[in-house]
Amino acid sequence: MVIAIVVAIPTVRYLTRPLPLLMQPEPPEAIARRNAPENAYYRLEEALRLLPFLPPPDPAKIQRFEAEQRPDSIGTAANLWLPDDDPDLRAYLEACDPVIQKVREALAAPYFLYPHIDEGGRQPIMPVREMAYLDSLLHARSLLALRMDNDAQAAWGFLLDGLRATRMRSTDGGSYAEFLACHQEAAMLDSVYELASHTPSIETLKNALIVLSDLASFSRPLSSYFEFDLRADHWHNWASVPWRRGTLALISQRFDQFQQIRLERRVRRFLCEHRDEFLAACDLPYDKFQEWHKSRMPLFKDGPISFEARPVSGRAYLKTWNAGARIVVSLELYRANHGTYPESLDALAPEYLDSVPTDAYFHNEFVYRPVDADYTLYGLGTRQRDDPREFPIHLAGRRTTRE
Repeated sequence: MVIAIVVAIPTVRYLTRPLPLLMQPEPPEAIARRNAPENAYYRLEEALRLLPFLPPPDPAKIQRFEAEQRPDSIGTAANLWLPDDDPDLRAYLEACDPVIQKVREALAAPYFLYPHIDEGGRQPIMPVREMAYLDSLLHARSLLALRMDNDAQAAWGFLLDGLRATRMRSTDGGSYAEFLACHQEAAMLDSVYELASHTPSIETLKNALIVLSDLASFSRPLSSYFEFDLRADHWHNWASVPWRRGTLALISQRFDQFQQIRLERRVRRFLCEHRDEFLAACDLPYDKFQEWHKSRMPLFKDGPISFEARPVSGRAYLKTWNAGARIVVSLELYRANHGTYPESLDALAPEYLDSVPTDAYFHNEFVYRPVDADYTLYGLGTRQRDDPREFPIHLAGRRTTRE
């Protein structure tokens, strides 16, 4: 009995000791701004409520979709298991026009912020995936306008609004929202070649290049996502420690829970102690961050802390896709003016691009090879390998679903 009391007292003291505050809570004026009616978030919330009912599942159509499914099909973009030429697919996407109008109203709003912070200082998880579906609708609507209606100008309008909406949502939120937005935007940029190569209007291509360049110039510091997660107590998105169960934990579930709580508290203290260093590292370029990650990661007593690089790699992935998309549009502008693609990417600057962009990983140049009336364009990726499979932007002879 005495031994149990002796052990229990320091344990209770340890578990009840106040934890350090990872980030200061937001001031009242910032909370009021999140809940203000002019916040674009509420336009997107209205858009979600306007979504029509999905078409009833048809086994025959689903079977045909599975047999013909392509990564760039309209049904894939819209998360609908319907072939591209199915009337139900068109009917559903056209019924989403009021939804798209609400998204465009959100784009005209002065700012976007996820609401609200409760009394405990925790920011609830918002419907990030549901809002990402709105961007998918714009992407699918773009492909429908191009492939079924042969309206390249309308297709560009839908696609560019989808890209802007995705970027708007990434102006706030934590690392999960940013990672999802990066891959959503990159998926839409994968359609740029198809749109650009079927756009006869030089003015439409120039406008697309301006928008893509504007998107490339915007870059919210990754440290702000880290701050958001710390303030919301979502530090698990950034830091973790290899979990090893002790002998006592295998015997008793209570010891197992105690070990988990103890480890979590230690990680929180560690993050608090090294928070400023982590915040500075988040904003390093991808290559510099990798150097820091290898050389400066402190070791934990129970094993090395893993400071996740996923937000940093996601940002580099998106920047590389944006650079490739700008090159693709510039190549089509060059072809429209000269009748053929250039021999090298250097011919694109400074007439179409201020300078030829490089990838965002290690600042390598894109590999470009003209092939008859087509071309191959790809990046070297994280492994810096001269292989088209590493980071393909467009491969000669690749056909879209439309073709």
